[in-house]
Amino acid sequence: VRSADREQFLYFAATGNTPEILRRCSNLFEQFIEVPGRADIKSVMRKYHAKAACRSGSGSAVYGIFTDLATAESCAQEVKDITNDVFVCRPVESAVIFEN
Repeated sequence: VRSADREQFLYFAATGNTPEILRRCSNLFEQFIEVPGRADIKSVMRKYHAKAACRSGSGSAVYGIFTDLATAESCAQEVKDITNDVFVCRPVESAVIFEN
């Protein structure tokens, strides 16, 4: 059983060490609760070289972190073969921005 090192993760988050944060993205629930399509979605994300591919919380979503929008969009198109609920998001400095 593998568990995330919470203190190290928080330290790297506080110091802005993105490569170490991404290396530690994990979810302990993946070892115990299966979500349909999760493994296939993560496989596609790894194929597109996601910097991290992980399940959120108790499994309502699987997310990938990419360095460029074009790659994220290409990955999203392939993931749509597995599930229709696919969204490409980007970080913003504050609040939430909805784009059509």
